[in-house]
Amino acid sequence: MNKLFAATATALLLAFGEPASACETVNVFVEGDNVSVEVICPPDVPSPAPYAAQDVAGWVYLGSNWNGWEKQNFAWSGYFPSIGAAITAVTDVNIRGDYNKPDPWTGVRQNAQKIGLARQGQTFFVEEVVDAGSGHYWALVY
Repeated sequence: MNKLFAATATALLLAFGEPASACETVNVFVEGDNVSVEVICPPDVPSPAPYAAQDVAGWVYLGSNWNGWEKQNFAWSGYFPSIGAAITAVTDVNIRGDYNKPDPWTGVRQNAQKIGLARQGQTFFVEEVVDAGSGHYWALVY
């Protein structure tokens, strides 16, 4: 990951409309479309709660399943999440405007535009599940 910038925690949290924190520094890292945030606090100051994701409905990558789940970005009960099921992010996951589909002109698969971020531990509800091909599963969540 490449470090994008560092700022005081107070300045960054206030910029996002969050309460100020006594923590010292926030580092923001970017790798492709993925962004992660590291908050550095003195030992006597509790870390702030994870930044709440936007209230946005969209598509998330559940993971890959060929002969069992090799990669799984969400936890749920059962083998596949059912419609209406609650799923919880086990890592930060991009929320996209659509699932990964081949470009109609070139046939090359492309990710749709990122419209939000599901934070680790955040729970969503499933509206639809699709196999985008080759065992790559996506869910429309809200």
